[in-house]
Amino acid sequence: MTMQQNPGGNRVPHNGSESLLNKILIILLCVTIAAVVILGLLFVSRLSAPVTETPVTSGVTTDSLPITDAPDATDVPAGTGPVTTTSPITDAPATDSPSTEPPATDAPSTEPPPSGDSYTVFIPESPDAGVDYLKNFVFLGDSTTYHMHHYSDLDDTQVWVPAGGTLEFSDMTNKSVALPVDGVHYADWTDVRISEVLSKVKPKVLVVTLGINFSAYYNSEDYGWTSAKKEEYFKLQVKNVYNMVKDNSPNTVLVFQSIYPVIDKALIDKGSPIRQAHVDERNKWLYEACEELGIPVLKTEDVLKDANGQLRSEFNSYHLDGIHLNPDAYRTILNYVRTHALPNLSNH
Repeated sequence: MTMQQNPGGNRVPHNGSESLLNKILIILLCVTIAAVVILGLLFVSRLSAPVTETPVTSGVTTDSLPITDAPDATDVPAGTGPVTTTSPITDAPATDSPSTEPPATDAPSTEPPPSGDSYTVFIPESPDAGVDYLKNFVFLGDSTTYHMHHYSDLDDTQVWVPAGGTLEFSDMTNKSVALPVDGVHYADWTDVRISEVLSKVKPKVLVVTLGINFSAYYNSEDYGWTSAKKEEYFKLQVKNVYNMVKDNSPNTVLVFQSIYPVIDKALIDKGSPIRQAHVDERNKWLYEACEELGIPVLKTEDVLKDANGQLRSEFNSYHLDGIHLNPDAYRTILNYVRTHALPNLSNH
């Protein structure tokens, strides 16, 4: 680099240094421009990429999925589709709600009771077997059976009821009756499990007459049970009695008797919830259960009912309570037993 001298005698640099600086600045400017261009290109490429991918992740495609799947849902059989929230609705009968009970379980209760010809277990009419024939029988039941102590010619040992005089048709495997003792007044008998009484006495024929207490009496929704649930429980008790007799006195002939009819008006006057319609329904359940198990039935309701299908007023006890029977009623019942004799009873 050449130097020149100023008037003061000092030396100053030549313009060549300024030329070098300018070059450096130009280079930096070019680099900057190049960087800007490159960054611009990258920015443009980045902007173009999301535009092409957006439809894959947008809400439009996910919202359209149920629409494309909807036709399959209509082809799925009820109860097997993917919507699990419908299951409790189809399972509603487990809650015992009558309104959701399947029609199949309600159907039997809406049908009229079958005629007598529909059952094979009714003991048919026969010649009068006589008074001695009744000595083969023991009658087990509630208060309507208890009154046989007072209003019939049966021996006291032929009438099995609890000392308290009433018996509910529930939990039959644990129920007790007063153990009959010859020569001892029934008021002094002691309650013993029915199974034990059976094993001790082993009666020739046991006639069971139960269903007013607990079954017909608790017809209102006291337990929240549907009609189907009540029917199931009632028939279970019939089977429990059948098994008790078979297990503890296998040679005893078990016979069920119709639940005796009642008088609605008298029951209404006394504030009782029992109605003849309830008794008719229970008798239908009884006949069906006996048909299934092969238990003979004495259909004594036929000779106790009036033209309206209720207990004949002349058979009601002096209490006129619509349930309990008088001596005329028991004579009619025992006459029915004699004229509907079990075939070949002497062979049992």
